[in-house]
Amino acid sequence: MAYSFLSTTVRSNKEYFTKKEIQGADRARILQGDIAWPSTRDFKHYIADNLIVNCTVTVDDVSRAEATYGQ
Repeated sequence: MAYSFLSTTVRSNKEYFTKKEIQGADRARILQGDIAWPSTRDFKHYIADNLIVNCTVTVDDVSRAEATYGQ
């Protein structure tokens, strides 16, 4: 029998956030992948210093993504 602890963990982590916050976290993960997966620290730096043009993702979105999906 196969078990999937990851989906249960992510699902339970999402319970701490609103739907809008989860959408922001999802956008953060997509953007992080689109720019070749910089470290979370570097990614937050890029966003905080406005180094990504027309970026709607916030540093808080990145933090929520990490809290929800892990590193």
